[in-house]
Amino acid sequence: MTQENIIMELPSGTILCDGKYTIEAKIGEGGFGITYKALQRGLSRVVCIKEYFPAGKCVRNTNQNTVCVQGTSESVFEKYRQAFVKEAKLLATLHHPNIVEVLDVFDENNTSYMVMSFVEGKSLQQIVESRGKLPYQETINYIAQITSAVGYIHEHHILHRDIKPDNIMITADYKAILIDFGSAREFEQDKTQVHTSMLTHGYSPTEQYTANSRKGSYTDIYAIGATFYFVLTGQVPL
Repeated sequence: MTQENIIMELPSGTILCDGKYTIEAKIGEGGFGITYKALQRGLSRVVCIKEYFPAGKCVRNTNQNTVCVQGTSESVFEKYRQAFVKEAKLLATLHHPNIVEVLDVFDENNTSYMVMSFVEGKSLQQIVESRGKLPYQETINYIAQITSAVGYIHEHHILHRDIKPDNIMITADYKAILIDFGSAREFEQDKTQVHTSMLTHGYSPTEQYTANSRKGSYTDIYAIGATFYFVLTGQVPL
């Protein structure tokens, strides 16, 4: 079987957590996992489920949906899986109108899953791609909401580390929601800390290009500024 024929995501209809959730479709994937739209069956509500599935580090047993480590050691995979669970539990304690809500976390298929509220809308990236650069008043409304959310998580000593137009959802009533906390980490202001190198070119400050560097609230603030620039100009910052 070639790499192109290997299906990494869970198929539609997959049942998780003893029948609590049913996978409907994949909606995205990144360096640390795959994100799905799913149905929480008992409450008949749509949710978002993120599966810990580091790209290039594991494969799936398609008969049983179990995840098998490949391209790294079991100990490294387990270390970051535990970090994924820890962050999910931490994020579940956060409650802010402009932050996606973490509802549940569980282990299955030799990996872990984070359940979040499903946000209906379009990302700022999609909006700018379809409409072009946005007016200042509309942009500042979205940015103000996101800075409120980021201020809140910083008070709880959490860095998002991946703020960008793709991770800001805009609802039909113009509410801005910060999503995808898969890269979030606890931090101490201005302390040199070892964080896995995670960056998006154009939106990440220089300290995110190395794992061992000083981190602080300014790390996310730079990304907010870069996002602001993109939405106003339609161009990704250098």
